[in-house]
Amino acid sequence: MRIQQLAAMADRAEDVQLIQEIEARRREILRGRAPAPAGTQCCDLHVAGCTFRLNMLSAAASLDTLIDLWVDSAHMRLPAFQGQTNRRVLDIGANEGYYCLRIKQQNSAAKVIALEPVQPSYDQLAANIALNSCRDVYALQAAASESDGPLTLQRHPAVPTVSGKHTEALNQAWIRREDLRDEQVQGYRLDTLMPDYSGYGFDWIDLIKIDVEGDELNVLKGAVDTLDRTSRIVIEWHTAQVKSEVISFLEQRSFRLLREEGHRFGDLYFERST
Repeated sequence: MRIQQLAAMADRAEDVQLIQEIEARRREILRGRAPAPAGTQCCDLHVAGCTFRLNMLSAAASLDTLIDLWVDSAHMRLPAFQGQTNRRVLDIGANEGYYCLRIKQQNSAAKVIALEPVQPSYDQLAANIALNSCRDVYALQAAASESDGPLTLQRHPAVPTVSGKHTEALNQAWIRREDLRDEQVQGYRLDTLMPDYSGYGFDWIDLIKIDVEGDELNVLKGAVDTLDRTSRIVIEWHTAQVKSEVISFLEQRSFRLLREEGHRFGDLYFERST
């Protein structure tokens, strides 16, 4: 049903066909098989007035993320967390840029800093920003962390959303540990990065979105000063322990929890209370 809803947003018949081909590959991945795609490695998908450059090796995961954002309104289920009401946004764990594009589609005047550490995902992020002529989007190949310095992440070669320091939190049968690969990336505290962007209008931040596969608390620990200049935060949680720790950490820093999604990998919505 959700895939049909996304297909209904496709701009052309060729895009519907591409969605169907990618969905067939996604089903194979979930069965533990990931056949190499035929034809060109990259294709452009036109959906909901946007153009998405897809790497066919990882397009199944890209399609899932498009469904999350354009069909299910992930990270945006409260009106105050949508693009229309936010002009200065941090996208932490930007993946291939879909959340960033959704924010810009809702509010063309929004300014976005997008952090993505993994090389293939960052390349897609940069391509998608360029394809959609997004202005005032600052993409950085970096991981937000509690300290500055190199980090080792694990990533799945066919599923870019499976990448991070804590992939053990993603306890799903189709994720085989032997498929994961180590990748060296650069980590930064948000408190280290953000002063460089104060001259671009980021002296105050309306909204931070964090989706980092289990490393959410460490991102927050490296952003204590940044949080003092932030109105709203939406965080995708991956384990009950991290969820509890994140709630406690932010409530101690003058944020109140507005909504807690109970299903696995749900979002936590916070707003500054003072």
